[in-house]
Amino acid sequence: DLQTSTPGSAKKVIMGLERGLNKMRCVLTPKRRMKNEGNNSEQPVVLSGKGLCNISSTSSDSPEYVLQQLRRALQRKGIFCRQKGFTLLGGTESDDTENVKETSRPFGSRKTCRFQLEVCLLEGVSDGKLLVGIRRKRLKGDAWVYKRVCEEVLALAAQHVPSEAGDQTESNCLI
Repeated sequence: DLQTSTPGSAKKVIMGLERGLNKMRCVLTPKRRMKNEGNNSEQPVVLSGKGLCNISSTSSDSPEYVLQQLRRALQRKGIFCRQKGFTLLGGTESDDTENVKETSRPFGSRKTCRFQLEVCLLEGVSDGKLLVGIRRKRLKGDAWVYKRVCEEVLALAAQHVPSEAGDQTESNCLI
């Protein structure tokens, strides 16, 4: 019985070491935080800077209109998406039967792609005026499928949509 019990002072030392290790682990573990915790989801994110990569600028000045056009384009392509604020999360699956070279996979592979399209405001691009942009991000999947899907969706979203009021003076071209 004496060998299994630890004296009180040794327990305190061990507990102190464990507490210190737990604190160190908590400090070193990255926390998952939303980028826009302070911002409300009623307005898109404002981006500024010179090296904005994977962002397409649009000719529209309404983020809601751009978001509506993107949703419409994704639906026309048959891509189902989830909307979270001004962000669209989409995914696709395609049969890869044209790549017959791969002999290790006789039935062709299913190439999936998950991506994110975020409507944002671009600052400093033109003289003081905020432009609406679309930030693209591949989350998972084949890069070539992502590239093709983004090109097709942005092209569909950029197509001229006739307005219901018959206003033909202003072009509704998005991109």
